[in-house]
Amino acid sequence: MFPFKPPAEGRYPYYPSCHVRDFGVPNQYFCYVAQNSSMTVDTFMTGLWDSEFQYWVYRVGTGFNGDDTQPFKCCKTPPGYYIDYISCYYMPTHDIFLEYYDSFNHFIVLCSTGYVMTGISRKANPYTREFHIDWIQCCRVGFGRRVSHPPPVTYSNDYSGRAAFAAPAIGGPQTAPVVPAAYHHQYKTLKSRNLDKKNRTTRSTEESEMTPWVGKTSVEQELQLGNASVTEGNHQDDDTSVRNSVQLILQRLSSLTLQRFANAGKHLVRMNTTNSLFDDTLYLTPLMYDGGLGNFMFITASSWGLAQNNQRTMSFFETYWAEKYFLNLGIPHVNVSVWSGKDNTTIIGDDIRTNFTMYENYALAFETEMTEINGEFGNTHVALGGYLQSWKYFHQYRDEIRSLFTFHRSIHRLACLKLRTHLNEHYNKALNLSVNVGIPHRNLASPTLIGIHVRRGDILDPLQLKHGHQPASEEYLLRAPLKLQSRYKDALFLVVSNDMEYCQKLYQGLDNYIFMTPLNDWEPDAVDMAILTLMDHLILTVGTYGWWAAYLSDAKDVFYFKDWPRVDSDMRNASNAEDYFLPSWKPFV
Repeated sequence: MFPFKPPAEGRYPYYPSCHVRDFGVPNQYFCYVAQNSSMTVDTFMTGLWDSEFQYWVYRVGTGFNGDDTQPFKCCKTPPGYYIDYISCYYMPTHDIFLEYYDSFNHFIVLCSTGYVMTGISRKANPYTREFHIDWIQCCRVGFGRRVSHPPPVTYSNDYSGRAAFAAPAIGGPQTAPVVPAAYHHQYKTLKSRNLDKKNRTTRSTEESEMTPWVGKTSVEQELQLGNASVTEGNHQDDDTSVRNSVQLILQRLSSLTLQRFANAGKHLVRMNTTNSLFDDTLYLTPLMYDGGLGNFMFITASSWGLAQNNQRTMSFFETYWAEKYFLNLGIPHVNVSVWSGKDNTTIIGDDIRTNFTMYENYALAFETEMTEINGEFGNTHVALGGYLQSWKYFHQYRDEIRSLFTFHRSIHRLACLKLRTHLNEHYNKALNLSVNVGIPHRNLASPTLIGIHVRRGDILDPLQLKHGHQPASEEYLLRAPLKLQSRYKDALFLVVSNDMEYCQKLYQGLDNYIFMTPLNDWEPDAVDMAILTLMDHLILTVGTYGWWAAYLSDAKDVFYFKDWPRVDSDMRNASNAEDYFLPSWKPFV
């Protein structure tokens, strides 16, 4: 755990600065004490004591040799190490039915690798009234400069899925400790840091790619700005100005991402606490139709919402390609033979499709009949057929749905790299125009970010056009940005599209547009969606990809193309705009 810890010099364990807490006393559940921050920050549990040596249960005044004290020892991390309080999470010592993982002399629960115990609590079992250890708090141990990471799991003491708590930032820039001479032979030499101004204001490209971007510390600490100004008008060092401005934008976006990681387990909490109406688990399983990422998300979200409303467990028949984009969907996979009760069945047969599947009639509309699963099928597993593209199937669980679709950390890292690359390129170009041509550049450090999603490509196929698809008009794509730019003078438009050549021609010559072209041929579909979810405002065209970017975002203004699907088409006749678009989104033509 502490490979750079100084030699113990005969003392074991070597933790010279410690204090004692008592979780038998209310509000003494954590090593960290805000009222005594300097002494208790960066401390973790190193020992427990129980007067009757039965750690699993706490008895108040029962005569068992006295059990009114439950002290635990907390000690400072060795020099150079720290506790990352942003990463903290709660690990329960029982399941949702209050069955405890313990015995007379043990409670069986562990922190993740690289994490230490920083808190512990007791609680009365509502059934037996015995006091058991209820949860432990686990926090990540870091070394050197302070960097924050999101929690690896989402347990919480109130089952909300939120992280434990965040201690205030401690001190200034952290320096790595020197390995004691007696230990030199055990460790590789630490890389020395170049502390000149240029290296303090930026990370190397390699380090930026290797370090999770959602784990930044405060802006001043991360950028090491000191007295250097990054406000508009200070161009003593253009390169530094660009780097600082881009870093400030990424810092703002990273805080949004960190909040979403902190909420990433809400859907699991609800799934684990939903009580079934039936004695055995009943599954609600979608027949996943062909389509892109947006279609997958609609089918999944609607099935999830319908399962909750019918007190069933949503499941998948197989593993789908889009699952890997998300941090933890938590949806169980049940093979067809278990689902159907027929051995050696590996495919979804006509019996399931005919007798145990509820089908939608309209793809872009809400159908009340689809919500009456238990009344229609009773005590059987049920499959769902259709694209289920209406927010009304799941919007009452919006927080849980946004948690369900928390993008994987690898997706956010790629999104960060893409944002950094294109922002640097754009700002360098803007500064060159400002210096060489005399065109004033816009607010670099805090622009209003407006995402534009332009879908074309596949919907231009003649069959798609005949069915009712139609791309957004050029008039819409020009007027909608002008509408927002009239409100937000510092607007910076980020364009995402499957037809970037068309977009570059459409917005040619406009100096506040960034075209988010892929950085490589293997970029996952989810990267652009992750970028769009971080925008301040959004302009959508057609399709479910942009729809989900808006739903997962905190965008204040969301515009959509009013004339999709095409009037009098089969697709239009099978849709209801009120069921598809959220009421807060604004139609525009």
